[in-house]
Amino acid sequence: PLAVVPPLIQHLMISMHDRDSRAALTGMDALNLILNAWCEQLSKDRASTLVATIFEEVQRVSHSSVRQQVLACVKVLAMHHFDVTVSELLDVGPEFGPATLGALQVMAKEKTLLLRLLNHFTDTLNNSDPGTDKRPNKLVLSATIALGHLFTISDSSIALVVKKYFPQLFGTFLLRIGTTVEGLSAQQTSGAFMNFLHASQNNSMAIALEGSQMSKVTAASYDEVITQLTALFCRHHESKREFLFNFIHPFLARPFDGHRVATATTLAQLVASGQRSPWIANLEVTVAESLLKYSEDPLA
Repeated sequence: PLAVVPPLIQHLMISMHDRDSRAALTGMDALNLILNAWCEQLSKDRASTLVATIFEEVQRVSHSSVRQQVLACVKVLAMHHFDVTVSELLDVGPEFGPATLGALQVMAKEKTLLLRLLNHFTDTLNNSDPGTDKRPNKLVLSATIALGHLFTISDSSIALVVKKYFPQLFGTFLLRIGTTVEGLSAQQTSGAFMNFLHASQNNSMAIALEGSQMSKVTAASYDEVITQLTALFCRHHESKREFLFNFIHPFLARPFDGHRVATATTLAQLVASGQRSPWIANLEVTVAESLLKYSEDPLA
């Protein structure tokens, strides 16, 4: 019966710390079986508590094989309680330990979870208040690092997803740079963006950006960095400019200054990229109308 599952799970959780690795593995195998059978019937609160406990306890597991089995349990929980599992994962950040990043890697290699992880992280970046210089949003920082770590995982599914959604992901990073505060936040965003470029096999773009001021972006220079990045995009992905426009244009109406400035800067560079596509002429009119409209917006 379901009533005995929570205490049984608690009992099995202790076994991950058994000095005998075989006993620990047996306990984790049993826990994995129980979660596969009963996880869906656990309440969100119980699932959340269980994930939080696993993230706390797995840091102290010494056997790598046991640790991997514990992380497999996190994947099972994510399959049935995705939102609470990812919420707990982001709460651990932005200073993620190896075990937490290992859990993210295990989840990302499950095809049904990969796209949901990408959607969740990019949605967090694109729709959350980034905070201020003195009080940046911890959740946004965590999502930035988690997204960047996804792009370091060697998996064919990740390569396919990154290739398919390249303009949208590129636009997400442009927006993130627009809301990034200088210092550690800028370095984290820069690192995640470089991981993305390598994962999408845009190594020539990555080389062009090495040594640039992207990781040292300040409030006075981030629009210059966005201009440089958009120019590189237009040069290397001319046929995808319209996809970038369609993604980023709506962010002119967003309430966050960084998003609006990043969008206006990107649109200006798209217009400046040349007249070699029929849609560019229409883009100039659309951008002019949008800028006029939002310049009259009291939030702008």
